[in-house]
Order: sequence, then structure tokens, then C-alpha cells
Amino acid sequence: MDKNDNSGGNGIKKDANVTVVFRQSAGILKPREVGDYEVWVRVTDGNGNDPNGAADDTEASVFVLARLLADSDDGKRGDELTLVASGVEAKESVTFFRDANGDGIRQATETDLCTVVADGDGTATCTFTISSPPFVLGKGGDCTLPGLSNCNFINFVDSVNRSTTGENGTALDQAAVDRQTFELVPTLQLSPDSTGLGRLVTIFLFDNPPDWLVDRIELAGIDVTPVGLPNTDGSGEVSFAFEVPFAGNGGEPIPLGTHRFEVFTDAGTLEEVSQDSTIEILMPEPPIASLSLVQAPLSGPVGTELRVEGSFFVPAEPVSITFGGLPVKSVTASSTGEIDTSFPVPNVSPGSYIVMVGDASALEFEVTLTIHACYNNHKTDKEEQGKLRIVTDPNNCKKGETTISWSQQ
Repeated sequence: MDKNDNSGGNGIKKDANVTVVFRQSAGILKPREVGDYEVWVRVTDGNGNDPNGAADDTEASVFVLARLLADSDDGKRGDELTLVASGVEAKESVTFFRDANGDGIRQATETDLCTVVADGDGTATCTFTISSPPFVLGKGGDCTLPGLSNCNFINFVDSVNRSTTGENGTALDQAAVDRQTFELVPTLQLSPDSTGLGRLVTIFLFDNPPDWLVDRIELAGIDVTPVGLPNTDGSGEVSFAFEVPFAGNGGEPIPLGTHRFEVFTDAGTLEEVSQDSTIEILMPEPPIASLSLVQAPLSGPVGTELRVEGSFFVPAEPVSITFGGLPVKSVTASSTGEIDTSFPVPNVSPGSYIVMVGDASALEFEVTLTIHACYNNHKTDKEEQGKLRIVTDPNNCKKGETTISWSQQ
């Protein structure tokens, strides 16, 4: 300090205002309870002597405020949030609540989050599951001083009505308000959360702005937005079915494995909100196919028309069909991996045959014996009229004869 010669000892001139900053291991630094604390400072010389006695002493009254810290300043419904309050009544009940107007008083319209018993050191810890309500989208309404309104401001009250709002019933400062204000972010849920390519999942959106358009979907960073997406309802919620494509809108193949699934909503402006989850993309379902006749069991003579339907084939790729090893048809699968075609039973001997559709679907068809005959309807030859002649080739029937064929079961 100055040595009375105005030389400014230690760089401090005579009559200058000096601020002394000090820390102590208890009391102000880590108060056990909220309340008034008397601070007393005694000035001594470099040897610890106090030549002026109490004349140099300084006293002040400091009100120590409580403190509340959260392990996260934002989250979505279903997440867990942990709160730690300090400066509460030790070993007494402490209730944490959404203090929408920041006055430190539990109103009938303000929802309790959790109630715990404080530890002996004047701290209280609680963990709860985030829900909506009580929290509203974003940080809520007005979260700025001097007056809060419908804000996601978190406060507590202990058994003697202490809270973080101080002795005068007003919030601390804007920094404290910001620190204790929770931001609710939009939530995306998928059901199921693992599926194969070409399969359907249901998308659930919560806590979005109301009446916003669902305008973009990305899977593994690939644009997979379908047409005809809905809007959120008046409460900011919507659910709809989504078919996991084999490829993105730019032709990029969708990779297998666990990937980020992101949905974007907006109000038709540059402003948008996104929410994300993860989905496990499994191997696509093995192809399946079926044979069908209009009215018959899966058996019949040569030439019987068979219809083949199938799903889960590789989109836009050819699918070959064989009958007993004989190629009978090749068809291109649709963009969704489906086929629908028909073919006649080839000219084979009676017996059981395997129909292969692609590499995976083996179907069985029974070819029955077909008998051919020539029926004589010649009206001028009464002796031959009405006779039936069995032939191996129906083309061998003569003029005046009618070909008749039937299958022997």
C-alpha cells in the first residue's frame, strides 16, 4: 500500500478505492444453508500485527443464495434429468418443481418434478423422467427478467421455504435464470426400431410446433423423403407409416446396420426443427412367391396357365422362373421388389415338377397325363359316326373329326 509519501506503493495510490477478493473453505463458498452471513475482515501488516486495532476492521452482511444445477440444459421426453440443489435444510424434504413464473412459490398450476430428502451437507439430488406436460416446447414462454411467464424454469423449495429465488422473492439474475431453464426438444420414436429394407415402420413425432409440415426424412444421411407427408396437429404431434426404401431419392443404396434416422419439420419458411433417433436396418426379407390357378389345385395338364406373384425381390432386377429346370419366363421386379406374371406349363411328361422363382422360392406343380382323342362326327358315314379314336398327337385327327383332350388325375 501507499507509504504516506504518495508514491503509490505496490501500484496503489493514496485514497484509492481497493476491492479485496477472498475465499474461505466454508460459509460463503459452500454454504450449508441459505441465509444471512456476517463477513468480518481485519487488516494486518506484513508481520501479522494489527497496530490500529478494530479501526481497520470491516464488517458486511451477505445473503447467500441457494444454487440449482442440472446435468443437462436440454432433452426430450423419456430422457432422465438429474438436479442438484445446494443450500437447503439438511435432512429435510425438498421438492423440485417447474416454477413457470420464477417466484419460488409452488402454485397450484405448477407441477412437482420430484421430492427427496436432503443430505446432511445441505444438498439434495433428484432424478426424474422428462415429460410433456409440465414442460413445453423449447424453453417455454418468456424466460427473461424481470418477469417470467410460462417458462421451463426449474426451482425447488425446502421445508423452510428456501428456494433459488432469494430472500426478496425475485429470480437471481439472467445468468441464473438461463442456467435453471430447461429446453424441451422435439421427440422422434420409431416402431419397430429394427426392420428390413422394403418394410414398414411407424414414425411418431412429439413436442413439435403445431401445424408444421413434415417435409424431409434422412436415413444414414441419405434423403429418403417420400411424397405426401402430413402436418403436425394442433398439439405438435403426428404419426404415420414409412416404408424403408432400398435406395435413396438419388439412387444411393441404403446400407445395413444401425444408422441415424432424422425427420425435419418446418412452417414453410427457412426455419425448421429436426429430431432424430436410430434404426437398425437388417438384411431384407428373403424373397417369397406363390403359384395360383383360377379354380384348380396345383396340378393340371401341359399348357395350364399358372400365375406367379412374389415380394421382396431386388427392385428393378430380373427374376428368372424355371419349371423342372426348364426356363419358362424372365420378369423384372418392380421398384418395390414385387413380381406378378403368368406362364403356361411346358410340354413335359406327367409327374411332379419344381418351379423355381429366382433363387429362393421352390414351388411344386403336378403335371397330369393328358389324353387326346379324335371324335368322328361325319354325318354321311353312319357306320363311323360317333366313334372315338385315341391318338398321341391331336394334330393327327382327320377331316370330319373333332379333337378332344382331357387330363387323367
